[in-house]
Amino acid sequence: PGVGVGVTFELAENLDLVPRLNWYMPSRGNRFTAEADIHYNFTTVNESFYLYPLAGIGIYHRSWKEDDESHNRNKILGNLGAGIGYPLTENFTAFGEIKYQMVAGESNDTFVTIGLSYCF
Repeated sequence: PGVGVGVTFELAENLDLVPRLNWYMPSRGNRFTAEADIHYNFTTVNESFYLYPLAGIGIYHRSWKEDDESHNRNKILGNLGAGIGYPLTENFTAFGEIKYQMVAGESNDTFVTIGLSYCF
């Protein structure tokens, strides 16, 4: 499990830049990512839903203690995935994503995100 915060910037019609900060709660230590994804929004499902593929890059940080010694690791990461959004009101949108995250020298992982965004 984890918690994150992000902002979506519309670069062009149907093209968004989405920087995010995520903090994960592993059983041991801390894990943090700072990443930026590009979304291309399709409205082919119907007028209410939109789908998007995503791709991005970021920084992965992990810290833990072992044998009374502190360890830190910073790596480059890459994201590939897809998402779906559903506007609830003029200002609120529910969304879900599935993302495959590749981290250099670490095990790759798949993440599922469910969230609510506020549109200004």
